[in-house]
Amino acid sequence: SEPHVQAALAKLLRPGMAMLDAGANVGFHAVIAARLVGSSGRVICFEPVPEGADLIGSNAALNGFLNLEVHPEALGGTEGVKTFSVARTTTQSRFSNPSGASVDSREIQVPVRSLDALTASGKIPPLDFILMDIEGAEVELLKGARGVLAASRPLLLIELHGTNAVVAALLAECGYRTQPLGSPLSLEQAHWNVHALAFPSERQEALRPLLEELRS
Repeated sequence: SEPHVQAALAKLLRPGMAMLDAGANVGFHAVIAARLVGSSGRVICFEPVPEGADLIGSNAALNGFLNLEVHPEALGGTEGVKTFSVARTTTQSRFSNPSGASVDSREIQVPVRSLDALTASGKIPPLDFILMDIEGAEVELLKGARGVLAASRPLLLIELHGTNAVVAALLAECGYRTQPLGSPLSLEQAHWNVHALAFPSERQEALRPLLEELRS
């Protein structure tokens, strides 16, 4: 599944890192990350679909990963509760639109947290890396993580969902640059659901050799 994402994780994650997986689904990338960051690291998963959250816990247990934890919540721009549409194909589940659930989905109420609030309360540590695949809600998550981006300066790997221009602008405001995986184009010009690495602008020179690899 998504070998280019797996390759990027292998290049970017190191033992001892604290990594957050937003929209972790059943934990495929999370268990890879748990191995890469090792017992001294930490993988924190947020997955609002109950069945998915349960499977993440099961997969962590099957692999003996004590450094992986699961929060059955969504991440967004503000704290609260929102309606979430659970698709038959769970990788396409997302916050509901005003027209309601489709015939192939059901609606549930999920708690929504912001990264800034979670960090301020001490419920999650300073982050080194954020993986994000949340079906179009990436803009709201980033709005609720401005403090985290300013204080911890984590790397981010984001799957876009037609939000390229808005995400690029928001990250630029936070002092970040972006590099689509497998593409020489700018984020604004890249495919609508490209995966993009976002990194603090002050780390561009140090990351340049890796960025060249990820561009190809």
